[in-house]
Amino acid sequence: MAEALNHSDPGLLYEQDFAAWLDLQVAALRERRFTDLDLDNLIEEVESIRHAEARSVEHHARVVVAQLLQLAHSTLSDPRGSWKSTASSHRDELETRLTPTLRQELEDRLEKVYGSGREIAATVLETEGTSRDWLPRKCPYTLAEILQEDWFPTNVYGFDRLETLRCS
Repeated sequence: MAEALNHSDPGLLYEQDFAAWLDLQVAALRERRFTDLDLDNLIEEVESIRHAEARSVEHHARVVVAQLLQLAHSTLSDPRGSWKSTASSHRDELETRLTPTLRQELEDRLEKVYGSGREIAATVLETEGTSRDWLPRKCPYTLAEILQEDWFPTNVYGFDRLETLRCS
């Protein structure tokens, strides 16, 4: 049935059975049957994938920024390990997803990404009494620092120094 729908109205198959539509598009591409492609919907889907990749990169960067801000500005010593772990896992995702183009786009949008990450961190930090006004308005981190596997900012209250002393 899917084959019949594809030949009579590929748009209908796209709406009724997306998985079957994808299978037919892949088969047509592999077999170089370009006239069988549903180009309008295929273009839309490829554009959607491109935008999703960019959103994913921004999401992971935003989470790393939030964790870095929490590490730097929290008055608590306890959740630091969790914040580092979260930052590290999102850095791993960034490393997997970043291409030269997406890296440049992230660099260009770093202040916007920082603003969103700042809001996330502020919401968490306000629960412990830290005012959002204490967080830097401009991004204090370079993209290299955000992406660097082992880099974490110094806590303004010295909690990272206490961690170092406890581990010594």
